[in-house]
Amino acid sequence: MNIRETAPRIEELEKISTRTDTRDYLAKAAPTTEKLKDWLVVDVDAHVNETAFWSEITDRIDNEVLRYIAESFRERGIPGLLNSNGPLHQDVAGRIMHQQKLAEQTPPGLHRQVQLTQRAMDALGIDYMVVFPTPMLSLGMHPQVDAEVALGNAYNRWLIEQILPQDTRQKALLYLPFNDPDACVETVERFGDAPGVVGFSVTSTRHKPVWHNSYMKLYGALQELGKPLGFHAGFTVSAALLAATAAAALVLLREDGRGQRVNLVELQTAGA
Repeated sequence: MNIRETAPRIEELEKISTRTDTRDYLAKAAPTTEKLKDWLVVDVDAHVNETAFWSEITDRIDNEVLRYIAESFRERGIPGLLNSNGPLHQDVAGRIMHQQKLAEQTPPGLHRQVQLTQRAMDALGIDYMVVFPTPMLSLGMHPQVDAEVALGNAYNRWLIEQILPQDTRQKALLYLPFNDPDACVETVERFGDAPGVVGFSVTSTRHKPVWHNSYMKLYGALQELGKPLGFHAGFTVSAALLAATAAAALVLLREDGRGQRVNLVELQTAGA
């Protein structure tokens, strides 16, 4: 048969969707997993999408008023009290399905987040995972310091009470509400010895410098406890908006005999 007359062989592949099981889309990692079975593998930068369990977290807010405010957002489907840090493009316009949403099924029993993490760990040959938040990476830019403290400690309680006890392989660097140095010390003293807590973390998207004197008591408490402090990078659109706003400001320079004086005539919000 002439090769040009041979019908093309088309094989339909199962499409990956938001409902695809983690173990299926990580199945090709199996050969590498086998090679790593004699190695200790620790993922020190794993993430939970905490807004998927936001009501569980906000139920643990210590401040009664802030807890009530957070609960009032539930019917609107908005993660109450959490600040938005701008548009996210990590799912590449929906092309990376598992980044868009994890809608795969999990059976009754262990917490859903614990099961999802276990699937990824087992598929990749990981012995321990250290968990960070995801939407809360921008919480350092929250205009209300008390909201950062409340949400940070509620998230910490959720990990300690709900997640870590169900799997000793899952660890956490707890959230420090870095805009309130005294609250950070209280967080270390309150949660530092909890099982599964291997240290503390700072979401680095914020303005206050880490060398500020107000943090010395915190660093001393961490040193005394003997646990590390990690910093996780993030992004913010605030700086870009500020620059755009400044560029759109119309100013008038005039000479008054004593040098130039700048008068602000009009301020337009560009890019908002």
